Amino acid sequence: MDLVELAYLLLLFGVLLDDASTFIGLQIGFREVNPHVVSLMERGLWPIVDVAILITVALATEYLDGLVERRLGRRALIALPATLGLLRLLMGLHNTAFLISVFLS
Repeated sequence: MDLVELAYLLLLFGVLLDDASTFIGLQIGFREVNPHVVSLMERGLWPIVDVAILITVALATEYLDGLVERRLGRRALIALPATLGLLRLLMGLHNTAFLISVFLS
């Protein structure tokens, strides 16, 4: 497995963990604090936008593949999916830790 594939796995796992922990929190009575996400949820657009962001990152990375690889090398392609994946993973871990602390108290 190369670094680009690992970056995409990080992105996928981060999004899944963040979405799952948010969904569980909403089901047990918590609310989303991000006003942008709340606005999307009220309109029923949250899952659509989430998937659209994933697709956009994938397409942008593939489009930039030829441009970036010539100048910076293939490893430069991991920056976008890895950064977004790491951020979403951290948010998902934060949500999960919060849920665990609520359940244990």
